[in-house]
Amino acid sequence: MSAHWSPAADRCTADAVARSTERQDEMEEVDPRKRDELRARFEAEDAKKAQAKAGHGHGPAKVAEGVPPRAAKAKKNFGCEIGACEKTTTDDGQTLPRVLVFLKEKIGDASAPNIFLKKADASSLAIARKKLEREEYDCEPDQVTAAHLFLEWFGEYPSGVLAELPDATRKNIDSEEGALEALGCLDEAMQEAMTCLIDTAHMAVAQEKNGVGVEEMAARVAECMHPVETMDDGQLFVYLLLEYWGEAT
Repeated sequence: MSAHWSPAADRCTADAVARSTERQDEMEEVDPRKRDELRARFEAEDAKKAQAKAGHGHGPAKVAEGVPPRAAKAKKNFGCEIGACEKTTTDDGQTLPRVLVFLKEKIGDASAPNIFLKKADASSLAIARKKLEREEYDCEPDQVTAAHLFLEWFGEYPSGVLAELPDATRKNIDSEEGALEALGCLDEAMQEAMTCLIDTAHMAVAQEKNGVGVEEMAARVAECMHPVETMDDGQLFVYLLLEYWGEAT
């Protein structure tokens, strides 16, 4: 398989890739004691950009009928737009929802048997989720629980994580070039979140201790990919990205 972005993906992501590269270079070059200050600057820039983009949208967000405005704004971390999530900047310069960074840290080396595939303990899941919905990060979910919550963030995303893709692009995700083009055409914030997802899923597949194969992982992650033409398309989309990640690393 080719390890290059398609021309269409380049057009969609050139600015985002350049900006991400610049940030990574800055993080590597800056005095380690000043990295928190630099992260804060990145987050402020992203917040300003998101605010400006929101100002050019299509008016205020619609509230579901029968739902009080205050209740509609109460969602935190799960089931809310990425722009509404608290963000943090990682050491490699990625700006991501804090909840995803937290859960990825708890997933750790992904060595738990059948991680991402195994059903999480219902009680542990409920406790951790309730904490995270209140943006409280003092919980300690195990690897399996963290992996389940990590995928729930993507699976519960309003309208679906692939909703912004043009129809023609969505219909062409069944090839490596098409999958990469689709990833590249996502909004910068969602592109970074999806990159975090594929990074984490690939790490689990590469971990020999857990017994998780690439096809099983693709099928599991595909459950969180919406909207797609068919479930098979979603599974192939994830599979192709995982294979690409494996060849590129």
